[in-house]
Amino acid sequence: MLLAEMWQAQNLLVLRYQRCPAKRFNTRATRGLHCPGARRAELLGNLVRLMDKYHDELSALKALDNGKTFAWADKADVTSSMEVIKYYAGWADKITGQTLETTEKKMIYTRHEPLGVVGQIIPWKGFPLLMLTWKVGPTLATGNAIVLKPSEFTPLTAIRMCGLIQEAGFPPGVVNIITGYGHTVGAAISSHMKIEKVAFTGSTLVGRKIMEAATKSNLKDVTLELGGKSPNIIYDDADLDQAVNWAAFAKSKSIRVGDPFEIGIDQGPQVSQQQYDRIIEYINSGKKMARQSTLVGTGMARRAISSTRPFSRRRNLI
Repeated sequence: MLLAEMWQAQNLLVLRYQRCPAKRFNTRATRGLHCPGARRAELLGNLVRLMDKYHDELSALKALDNGKTFAWADKADVTSSMEVIKYYAGWADKITGQTLETTEKKMIYTRHEPLGVVGQIIPWKGFPLLMLTWKVGPTLATGNAIVLKPSEFTPLTAIRMCGLIQEAGFPPGVVNIITGYGHTVGAAISSHMKIEKVAFTGSTLVGRKIMEAATKSNLKDVTLELGGKSPNIIYDDADLDQAVNWAAFAKSKSIRVGDPFEIGIDQGPQVSQQQYDRIIEYINSGKKMARQSTLVGTGMARRAISSTRPFSRRRNLI
């Protein structure tokens, strides 16, 4: 099922969009002291109200993006994302420096200044909308401009948020969402000389590449959130049934897989064929190691798998 078409940015397009925030950052519309914290707080507050207004739409896009149920996205993801933006809106006008005691012949003070243009790369796993707000919230609150790459598997909520950010009153060029692959968009963000910082959430392998590119370019600041998906450590004296239940939100034997928009469904389709195959590989590996499998729902998982595809050569077919 084809849901939407999204352009895949190439290197030249990425460079073009990265010049835009660098220029915009130096104007009075956005830059740090030229835009008071109270104004930044006001704009972020506008964004929260728009997210609340389009709450159901964002929840639906979240369900389409990666298969999480509409009910779950509605109660958890979108609500939590609004709280994140609201939190940083409260901080925007409370960013202060210090005055340091010295002699009467001199005065010493410190102040926090925005970095400039910040590159951000977020994953599809779990909470793509929440990941976006975790990155965008503090960056906008502190007066920076943004170039953000969402996952090629889950760009829908990021694109919609870009529209809401514009509607909230942020000037053009402050937030730039660029869709594409890691080896093009991600690589360009990591190595661009006018990007002062890059923040990445994802695999350790890609994190190493980003750190290397940042070092070889302009020694930009790097924030990396890497590693696996919160493993559960279960000892051999544990109650196995109880452990499995807790690992699957205390309802492993009653999980219902199906249409994420249906009432009563706990889990929608996998985000991609690649992820589905990886899950089946883990199941088969567990069978081989333990010679038994307590819960395997391969048939249901196959019926529920998303028929979406990642980028084609020119466009992202979602």
